[in-house]
Amino acid sequence: MTRENGRAGTTYRLRLTGGPDVPHEVDLPDAGPFLKRLKPGDGVTVTMWRDYATTVTKDGHVQRTTDTPEGEPQFMTALSLALLAFGVYACYAGVVLVRPSRTVGGALPAHMVPLGVFAMAAAVLTIPTVIVGDVANPLVQGLSWPVFLLPAGWLLRHLHRRGRARRRVRVGGV
Repeated sequence: MTRENGRAGTTYRLRLTGGPDVPHEVDLPDAGPFLKRLKPGDGVTVTMWRDYATTVTKDGHVQRTTDTPEGEPQFMTALSLALLAFGVYACYAGVVLVRPSRTVGGALPAHMVPLGVFAMAAAVLTIPTVIVGDVANPLVQGLSWPVFLLPAGWLLRHLHRRGRARRRVRVGGV
């Protein structure tokens, strides 16, 4: 066991020897009663969840480690939502390109540009959903995404219509 003092406080590092699935070291946030009873060479039980060593146990005394998967579900949910936005847009663009009656010279129609911008905005709007996921859970995070998309869609549609109206203005009074 080593002790490291840093800006955030003291971190205790416990060196472990065991099988290939057990990490060589785990960081503990405090000494607590657990480390005071521990001697070099004592056998401990390490609770693993996926690749994370979440707790160390000896004789019924449990010590949490700093190795937790916190934030991973929120990040994976946000990444999935962003990939969903790009995937739906790519599938729709592919269908439009396959149907020759909608394309001119193999180019995407003009309405695809604002849809592409919306897909990009939808991917960026997964970032605030991570905060929602931290406060609530990944299910609420996924359900909050459409709430962020509605005003963004309205704003992008408004800006696109305003830009189209600006392009239709005639110059010279003809």
